[in-house]
Amino acid sequence: FALLAVGATFRAMRSQSRLSLFSWSAIAALMTLGAFESKGVVGLFPLVSGFVWTIFHQNRRALSLLSSFIPLLLFLLFLGSMFWLIPDTLLNTKQHLNIQLFPALRGELEITTGWRAKILLDCLLDIIPIILLTSFIAWRRPISLTHNQKQIFWSFIAIGLLASLPLCISLKQRKFYLIPSIPYFVMAASTFWFEYKPFSHISKKTYARLKWFWLVSMVSAFIFIGTIYGNISRDYSKWEIAIKASREFAPGTVF
Repeated sequence: FALLAVGATFRAMRSQSRLSLFSWSAIAALMTLGAFESKGVVGLFPLVSGFVWTIFHQNRRALSLLSSFIPLLLFLLFLGSMFWLIPDTLLNTKQHLNIQLFPALRGELEITTGWRAKILLDCLLDIIPIILLTSFIAWRRPISLTHNQKQIFWSFIAIGLLASLPLCISLKQRKFYLIPSIPYFVMAASTFWFEYKPFSHISKKTYARLKWFWLVSMVSAFIFIGTIYGNISRDYSKWEIAIKASREFAPGTVF
């Protein structure tokens, strides 16, 4: 939802007509609504992606700034309409805030770290492969980015950080919270790869085999994900904590 929302926002900002602008803005607003209803307030960062893009891009700044407001206004309209048409969604949102968000901000819910910046360290450790690969490519073929490419690079870095930095407010931090950030750091790194064409020197037959290999790998990955659906999955860390806690009590103790 977040990726589609950001993509639709950028598409809206490049629109050449009012119809296109409002259509893509509406898609961006609906996708943001989906992100919000899926994961709560942490799914709202796409709403500022247009403003971030405007900061780093000087061309058509006034028009870009105006078009950045439209997805935000439409999101508020859709959210208000949903609360009015389906009152249970308003109750659900209030419960989420009172049970999950506010207690986490007060340090009353699942304190998983002792310092707030740990999520940023986890993020850095997760993107080390991207950094190493990009450094290797830059070392083999020195690349000088154009002004526009630098703008794109820093825009994606900023959006990726906006998806992670708010998590520093709380001491409840888990690595899977970084999932929305990682794609933007990968896209930022890809600005260094635009001249690197690893498939340009291979035959069409080999290229076709590689495409089939990629397709089979993707299908296999989806099948594997389907087979593990329903197990403890991301709650494995909680399960480990429960096991450690159980060792502190005598056998037969009832929790």
